[in-house]
Amino acid sequence: MIFVIPRFYYFRVLFCLLISVGIIPPAMAKKDSPFVLSNEQTPVQIAIIIDDLGTNWLQAKRVLKLPRAVATSILPFTPHAKKIARFSKSAGHPVLIHIPMEADEKNELLGPGALTEAMGFWALIKQLRRNIVDIPGAEGINNHMGSKLTRDSREMRWVMAMLRWQDLYFVDSRTTTETVAASVATSMGVANTSRDVFLDHAIDEKDINKQFDRLIALAQKQGFALAIGHPHKETLNVLEKRLPQLKSRGIQLVPVSQLLNRQTRNVKLMTMTGME
Repeated sequence: MIFVIPRFYYFRVLFCLLISVGIIPPAMAKKDSPFVLSNEQTPVQIAIIIDDLGTNWLQAKRVLKLPRAVATSILPFTPHAKKIARFSKSAGHPVLIHIPMEADEKNELLGPGALTEAMGFWALIKQLRRNIVDIPGAEGINNHMGSKLTRDSREMRWVMAMLRWQDLYFVDSRTTTETVAASVATSMGVANTSRDVFLDHAIDEKDINKQFDRLIALAQKQGFALAIGHPHKETLNVLEKRLPQLKSRGIQLVPVSQLLNRQTRNVKLMTMTGME
């Protein structure tokens, strides 16, 4: 199928390019994102994203039974992508697009829709647009892999310019300690936050429980924390047991949008527990 972009869209993309190179300041380009927190005191909060969804409907059905604050992040152009997005929205789950981005290794695992350094501006913008169109109802994106691309400030400016136009927020999966993605997003006025904990780098319930404990400890220390996990049965076993216990501990499970732009985090507290 040929993907046709309307003529007017090229003018919008050109505007994105002008924003990305700093000719047009981001603050002048568009009104502020609605996803900005007030200065009011908030309780301890955690958010959870389950990504790598789209290839297995049975896994997704189990994820959709989790509390609706849990976000689903869906790989574009996968067999069940649109269905998972539709059911997620109807169940009240936030929907993100899990955008494949070039990594330092194992790029054969990226899948369709990948963004790479070899792309020029137009090719990257067109591919990102296709990805966005493929997942209806998404409110943000996070990177799938991306340890190479998220270190590149030029490509990240291009990505963030498009997200600004599309009113989408960005979640940095932090697959490398050298990522510049979140800082570029902030500089361009794109609402964003970053992953604190990977729940299941080791697919073992005992280890996943330890990572969940780290998530809670970090949230209690800095006021909030974000975890990313995957639809492994071990991960879902832990979440099904432990998420209902949060309220009794005075911890709120919130949609990821409630953590956007909370930039007071101490970078030294980031828990780099392995690469996605």
